[in-house]
Amino acid sequence: MHGWEKWSINNGEDVFPCLKQLVIEVCPNLVEVTLKKINSLNVLQLKNCDCGVLRRLVTSSVIKLEIKIISGLNDVVWRGVIDNLGAVEELCINSCNEIRYLWESKAVASKVLVNLRGLYVRGCNNLVSLGDKDYDEDSNLQIASRRIDSIENLRVNTCSSITSIGAEGGGLKSLKILGCNKLLEREWGGQNNNNRTCLENVDIRGWQNLKSIINLNCLVHLTQLSIRDCRGLESLPDNELPNLTSLKHIEIENCPKIDGCFPRQLWPLNLYP
Repeated sequence: MHGWEKWSINNGEDVFPCLKQLVIEVCPNLVEVTLKKINSLNVLQLKNCDCGVLRRLVTSSVIKLEIKIISGLNDVVWRGVIDNLGAVEELCINSCNEIRYLWESKAVASKVLVNLRGLYVRGCNNLVSLGDKDYDEDSNLQIASRRIDSIENLRVNTCSSITSIGAEGGGLKSLKILGCNKLLEREWGGQNNNNRTCLENVDIRGWQNLKSIINLNCLVHLTQLSIRDCRGLESLPDNELPNLTSLKHIEIENCPKIDGCFPRQLWPLNLYP
């Protein structure tokens, strides 16, 4: 509804006391919403709307939030929105190009998104990091990773400016990094601090700066590993592959610097025909 500009109720009553799900799509001129907060709302989906609609309609009862092409949604506006996301379990952000950070301080990261299970970010071209931002003594911007331990599924897709992936909590089960060409990390793998020991599914595509896969011994629950279009990838930890006893599927495609001739004894037993 391209001509819709204002949504208001004159008497100020609670007009939707039982509403659970609200979807508003392609209402770019709707900038004024004066409804009372819909405290029963659990699912909010907004596409091609003004940020004022999001600010007015998001409530602390929302457990699933999907937003796409929200005009005016910059870091300042997002800070006001994120304060209401304490109950959110699934957060999908698509083509919101004015956001640079999902949170900007350690305090915010520890108080909001505490129930988040699934985080899906796609096509946010100015997003620099999922973590917060800090400034060093020379006032140069640095990216710091902050963990959100509740996250089980994390997908970052086609974010052309992102250089760092934070938010890899201890309960992460599925990690997908697709088409993020400016990621700076040269290595990826299991960590000695056990941040990723629950991972079951890993899908990495188009990570041009990835040089090596390391420390896979920690990934005892890993069942699927897919690495594609990583043209800078040079090595896999051959001696660690047999320890991935849960691994059932592995795919390495279009990684020209990898030697594809691995001796049979280096593959986990579960992969044998």
